[in-house]
Amino acid sequence: MRTGVHRLEAALEGLAAPDLEDAKALQDVCGLWRRMSAELAPIIGAAGVRALLRRSVLLTGRKFDWLATLHPTEGLDPVEQLCDALAQQPRAIAVATNLLLVQTFYRLLAGLIGESLADRLLEPVLCTSSGGPSAQEQFP
Repeated sequence: MRTGVHRLEAALEGLAAPDLEDAKALQDVCGLWRRMSAELAPIIGAAGVRALLRRSVLLTGRKFDWLATLHPTEGLDPVEQLCDALAQQPRAIAVATNLLLVQTFYRLLAGLIGESLADRLLEPVLCTSSGGPSAQEQFP
């Protein structure tokens, strides 16, 4: 069985397909972040999601300097800020940045609550992002 981070990576790989329109890819990426935020906010709060995203941006910014200009601001939706920032980047950079950002976000979440619980909380996101899990991938 693949872990949540591997399933998120697989979902994001499909968004890097060269035949996928840039606008559609960005829409799907933003949809993934919106779904993750929606699933996690009732449990860790909007401030918790914002803090995880802020920390993920900071850590990912070590590899992708352009992220240093992104500071999720109180009162503004950090997911929308991220989507706006990704839209300003060339597609290859946006895809690579987003992949590392999602990995970092997941690892921070899993570090706080454990991988098993992180997987369970994000299961609805993983199912809708990948078209649904195979029988082998479903959580017990």
